[in-house]
Amino acid sequence: MSGRLAVTAPTKSPRCATSERRIFLIARQVVLSLWVGSLWTVGYLVAPTLFAVLDDRHLAGEIAGQLFFAETWLSLICATFILAPDLIRNFRQAFFRVDNMLVILSVVFLAGMQWGVRPLVDASRLADGSSGPNFAMWHGVAAGMYLLASLSALLVLWRSASGGDNDAR
Repeated sequence: MSGRLAVTAPTKSPRCATSERRIFLIARQVVLSLWVGSLWTVGYLVAPTLFAVLDDRHLAGEIAGQLFFAETWLSLICATFILAPDLIRNFRQAFFRVDNMLVILSVVFLAGMQWGVRPLVDASRLADGSSGPNFAMWHGVAAGMYLLASLSALLVLWRSASGGDNDAR
């Protein structure tokens, strides 16, 4: 022996790793639940209420637009938290998991709605703020994209609550 001490990296006990994994899965489920709840609350409770309560439809639309903008950013943050650990651990396998693909699909719909379709909705307004000839069409496209994003996220929540892709984790 040369008098050197062997230095080994500390390892976590399997129990500690399992406990950390369990805490992460619970946190993931909470974030997923809050995200899906916010999508449905903003899109199908708050926005319609604005148009029902406010006399000024333009103002209601502006407020709803700001809420959808915030919802898109919230969705990007939540999706990052939901997806990052799986994608870092094994990108190829995680990317093709059904739940992860649904989260990505939901975020793509929301981002496309916000930064692709919303400018077209805004551009279809007339100078006086009233709806132009293409406003209803672009608004319908945006609403359809939001519905698909909401349904995709709801499906992820339903699958995670019923065991869906959890066996692949």
